[in-house]
Formats: sequence, C-alpha cells, structure tokens
Amino acid sequence: MSRQDTGGQLPPSDHPGSVPSELLLRRNLEALAAGGRNRAAVQRIEAAPYDRSVQLLSSRSGLPVALVADAEREVWLHSRYDPLRESERAAAGAGFGGYVCVFGLGLGYHLEALLQSRRVEAVTVMVESASRTRSLLAMRDLSDTLGDTRLTVLAEPDASETNIAVRDSYLPAIHGAMETVVLQGARRLSPGWYAAAAESVRSAAEHALAEYHTQRRLGRRWYMNTLVNLAAGARGAATQSRSALRTLLHPERPAVITAAGPSLRRALPRLVKQPETRSLIATDSSLPVLLAAEITPDLVISIDCQQASYHHLLGSGSRDLPALLDLAGPPVMHRRFPTAAVVTSAHPLSRYVRARLGGPPEIDLAGGTVTYAAVALTLELELDEIELLGADFGYPSRVPYCVDSYLDHHFRTGATRIDPLEQRHLEFVFGEPGLEPDARVPELYRSPRMLRYQTATAGLARRYGRELVPLEPELGRWTIRAASGPPSRSPKPQHDRESGPAFSGSVRNLLRDYHASIAALRWSADESYAAYLAGLSYAQREVWNTLLPLLPAFYREDCTHWTQTAGQACRWALTRLNRILERNPSVSDDRIAADDIKAGIVPDELPGGGST
Repeated sequence: MSRQDTGGQLPPSDHPGSVPSELLLRRNLEALAAGGRNRAAVQRIEAAPYDRSVQLLSSRSGLPVALVADAEREVWLHSRYDPLRESERAAAGAGFGGYVCVFGLGLGYHLEALLQSRRVEAVTVMVESASRTRSLLAMRDLSDTLGDTRLTVLAEPDASETNIAVRDSYLPAIHGAMETVVLQGARRLSPGWYAAAAESVRSAAEHALAEYHTQRRLGRRWYMNTLVNLAAGARGAATQSRSALRTLLHPERPAVITAAGPSLRRALPRLVKQPETRSLIATDSSLPVLLAAEITPDLVISIDCQQASYHHLLGSGSRDLPALLDLAGPPVMHRRFPTAAVVTSAHPLSRYVRARLGGPPEIDLAGGTVTYAAVALTLELELDEIELLGADFGYPSRVPYCVDSYLDHHFRTGATRIDPLEQRHLEFVFGEPGLEPDARVPELYRSPRMLRYQTATAGLARRYGRELVPLEPELGRWTIRAASGPPSRSPKPQHDRESGPAFSGSVRNLLRDYHASIAALRWSADESYAAYLAGLSYAQREVWNTLLPLLPAFYREDCTHWTQTAGQACRWALTRLNRILERNPSVSDDRIAADDIKAGIVPDELPGGGST
C-alpha cells in the first residue's frame, strides 16, 4: 500500500490535544525523569539531535503513526490500519508475566496497553537510537505513561548495561515470569542491535533465576544464622579488623589458597617445603586433606551457611586453628571456633547490622564457592602474591573431590560391591548437566557450573586490576597477578578500609528496633511494587531490603499479587524474631544470651519452601 493510502504527513499540531513538539518533548522527558528515574536515558535523549527521518502520519483509524523513511527504506513503527488494536494484541501476548522487557518505543501504544494490566509490575524499554527517540517523544504526549513508576527506559544501552539493568531490577519472587514485547518496526531498523539486546536480557534472566533458586533454598537459613550469630559477633576476636587479618597472613609472604579439587593431593609436596616462606589459607573443604598430610594452615575460611560446613571439620581436631567465618554461617561453626574472625557479606541483613552496630569487615562472598571467598579476602587485604592449588574448576579423571576430604570420605563409606566407589564417582560427575572433556587438559571434564565458578573468580581478579592465570592445570595451580590488559569495567568493591574488632552497639536493642520496623511496614493490596518502593523512606527501604532474600521461599506460582508473598515473609521473620527475644527476657544489653547460640535456632525446612 502506498503512503497516500494511509494519509498524508501531518504536523503534531494537527492531532487533537497536541502542542508544539518542543513542549511535548519537555513534558515527556519531565515525566520520564520524575522521582529521579531514568536519568541516564533522559541525559542521552537530551544530548541527541532530532532524527529528521522520523515522520508523523495518520493511520486508517485516525490515530497518529510514525514512519522512518530515508533514501534506502521506509519502516512503519506501528500498524498503518489500527495501532491501538495492534498494541492490545501485543500486550495480550505477554501473557501473565509481571516483568516485561520491551524492544522499541515508537509512539508508545504498546506501553499504554501493557501498563493497563494490574499484573504488570515492571516494564523495561530498550531503544537503540536516542535521536529517533527524541523525535518520537516530540510527536505524541506520553507523559502519563512515561510517568508511571513501573516504567524504566534504557537509551542506547550496550550489552553490559542492558544485562546489569535487567539483572538488578528483575525479582522473580516479586514479578513472577518475564515476558518480552517487540516493536517489529524498530527491530527491522536495527536487527543486529536488538538481537544483542535480546541475548543480554536472556543472560540477565538466567542470572536472576539462579539467584532466585539459591535464595529459595538458603534465604531463610542466611537470615536466621545471622540473627543467632550476633552474639558470637558481639564477643568478637582480636583478628577481626582488616589490619589484624592482614598481619595474621604475613603480607610480605606469598599467599597460597588450597581448594579441595582432586589435584590437591598431587600438589601437597609443594606445601610441605619451607612452610615459613608462605601464608597458607585453607578452604574448609580442603582442611582435612592438609591435616592428614600434617600440614597446618595459617587460616581456615568457611562461608557456607549450611551444616555441611561443619562436616568438613569433624574429627579434625582443628578447634584451635585461626578461622574466618561469615556472620551468616552455621552457629555450630561459631561455637567450634569461638575466637574466629568474623566477616560479613553484601547480604542486606549483614549490611543492616553493620550500619547500626559496626563490626567486622565486608568481603565479596557472591561467587558461589569458598575458594572465591578466599581469593576475595586476599585481594581485599591487598596481598601481592596469590596462588591457588587444587582449584580444578572441573573433574580430573572423573573424580569429584580430593582423597581425605569429607566428601571423598562420604563417597567411600557408602560404597559397596554392587555400588563401588568408581560407580559413585561416575554418577556424581556425569550427573552434571552439560559435562564435556576439556580440550586443553587431558582427563579433565568441565561443566557449565564449573566454568561459571572459574569465570566468576577471573572477574573478581579483574575488578582489582589482577588476572587469573593457569600455571600447572594438572595440579589445579593458578596465580593471580597484575593484569596486562585494560582494567575491568566493573568497579572494584568499595568496603570500609578499616573496621572495629567487634560489634559495638546493643544487639538486643537492634533486634527490638528491627522487629518494630518490620511490623510497621504497610502496603495496600492493589499497590504496584514500584509505587510501594517509591513511597518508602531510606530507613524503611533498608528494612525492606533485608527481607528480599526471604521472598523466594514463600513465592507460589498461583500468587496474584506481590503483597501475598511479602506478607508471608514478614510474618515468618516477625515470628522468628519473637522467638529470639522471648527466649531471652533478661538478656544483657550487649549481646544475646549464649543459650540461643547453643540452641542452634535455624529456619524450619519444609518441602517447597513453606513456613510453620
């Protein structure tokens, strides 16, 4: 159909309710920036020139539509017949997803249709051209739509920016499923860019879902472990400050970190020689291997919140070893190492506690392994020479763990004539999805999960201006040295450069105030999540953030609104806080009674994440 069949080109003022384009642009940008939202997008659109190839025409239904026309092509951004009906079909195709990624802005019909749904909690729009977007925003009044707190716009984002924005804003326990809506005309203008953006969104969704499943399994345990370990943190240890930890590890010596990969056994002779010339940091899983070889580490590090951490140390006689534990680790570990140094992670509850009571340093524990945490510690302490042993990031000779480790013992004690050790190893290793032989290291099998661990550790090193380099892969031997290439775009973590040796405030008062703050949280049954967040004060937002890792345990697919999940999580948290406070009616102000630590209060474990 020719352009004449759809109506001639019309200036904005020919459409009812429109105003001169500069005023429309200002109104739309002000709505987009309301409440401090979308600052980067607004700045890029304001700095861009108008795209003169964008024209405003009239559709058969009388509604304005946009055409991008130059010497080579003509691309309609909406239906030339009925853009409103087209947008309603697109919104209906998004299904029941509460988080919607939209590719292309156009004149916003599809956004209006999406935001009419109460189930939609967040809409993230990605546009490839700030110039084109500037022209489109000068053609139609979208201020009501752009002012919706559920809407986020990314203007000309690169792949990394798109990935980070979606990864940080998509919360499966709040939003449910993620859906996508594609403005086909916009995709035809830049197919390569939109394909890359779609890949970034897919990667971000996978990351968010992995976080969701981790929090669903461990979120309540992190929460309760932190609360009952506050007493141990309040007692503190002389080695808790950053400078004391650095002194303990002799910064003038090379630091050696041992992981529990099968190759560690072959690397033991390297550790026996001249122990006084290096600082040895043992992960909890590798400690039994070292002690069996009569090698004593300078520090044991354990960060897993599950009881399995304790099994690594059973029968090891390691009570007097210097240890470093996460505040959210199992209470039994804090009892076994009463003078252990305590660190905190980026978990919102740990940060909430630190902001009010002070206390131990924060290090990056987000890599999924205790080896990653040990590397993070050495980098944060600015140790110059760092070496890893037993870090296979895979399965050498189809064996999962080093001989003499707890998990090796677990496999061996369960072996029988009809279920021999080799068979148990094979079942474990080949049960890993995506397992493949490594092309460079003979007899090494790698899975996507193991590759993610290696990638995370390498990324951590890059954030500190270092790089992870293999030395002897057959020994799981790596070094972390100054990077030769450009620094990572990811910022180096900024933690307190020094922390006090112990929690300095009143633990009991903290828990009372925290309980009251949770009880004071209020929302309405029809309130959008974005509107709820926008109405929170800074202090209320801090309290709310501590509850976010709990939500996956209470999420159900049949939830019709985020407030149902949030209500269950709040009731669970208040019940647990009540238990701790009621069990200690006469506790002194400086700590929770040690009886609570000994009681080992932990969250109930129910199938499917239910609560009692």
